Amino acid sequence: MKKYLFWLGLLAGVAQAAEWQALRLNDPNLHSIDQSRILIDGTVLTYWRKVVFSSPQVVRQGQAASGLFRERLDCTQHSLLTLNWVLFDRLGQPLDQSTGADKEATTIMPDSLADQLEVAMCRLIGQKRQPVTTSRPDTASPAQSPTVEPATPIENERKP
Repeated sequence: MKKYLFWLGLLAGVAQAAEWQALRLNDPNLHSIDQSRILIDGTVLTYWRKVVFSSPQVVRQGQAASGLFRERLDCTQHSLLTLNWVLFDRLGQPLDQSTGADKEATTIMPDSLADQLEVAMCRLIGQKRQPVTTSRPDTASPAQSPTVEPATPIENERKP
């Protein structure tokens, strides 16, 4: 019970004092970053990302309409680590949450949603991205690459 109250208190603080800025990603879900809580340590960014799902996501406790994700992105290593997350129903009530950080960061694959997020976020530190080598051939041309542009902040948003 104490853990549940801790998460509610933490998330209430994040939701109330947040400065959410939408990111235009090639994804049907709406992704936003809390501009007021981005921590930059060298080439590593730690931030809150909010996702409003375009269609409800089925989880054990019901259907999630949105989620908050605390993530750490390493712009040099091209890796992403989820530190914690909480999923919410359409009324903004918590449905499910993580019990801790993922064990290891995952390598960001080219042309993935995480790759688009990396492009947008690493611009904040002026980190020049270097190509990631993979075992698959890279067939995407620059014309096929999705655009990632920060949008205007979302104002008067009440729910996570």
